[in-house]
Amino acid sequence: MLRLFAGCAAALVAAVMVFSFPASAQTSRNDIVASYREGCEQRDLDDCHALGIALRKATNQTAMDVAKDYTEANRLFMRGCDAGHADSCASVALALHNGEGFARDDARAYRMAERVCDEGAGSGCRVLGIIENYDYSVAAEIRDAKAL
Repeated sequence: MLRLFAGCAAALVAAVMVFSFPASAQTSRNDIVASYREGCEQRDLDDCHALGIALRKATNQTAMDVAKDYTEANRLFMRGCDAGHADSCASVALALHNGEGFARDDARAYRMAERVCDEGAGSGCRVLGIIENYDYSVAAEIRDAKAL
């Protein structure tokens, strides 16, 4: 069963907010990313997840010490998911759905998001909704296969 971490939502919000700071806050953004790296090196799954978000959301316009890197972000998400970090599993599912660093696989993404959602993680339910809104036929095919 996936463990839900209380700090996941806060880490996710902080990671996304890193990219909304004005350019004058450059040092602060770099300090935040450095903090995530340090925490991740010490096996803090929330920090690894936040670093993965930072790597996935990075743009050239942020001029941070981080470049967009789907491969590394997905490696961090997979590590977290394997350790039971629900938000990391949802991030893997979203990457599979979007084809970001993985070959696009909506069926696998749907199954992963559904599992995380069924275990009570809101992030999994959100990704499940994204997939269903994109292509309802994927959800229908999986439901039909379960009925057999």
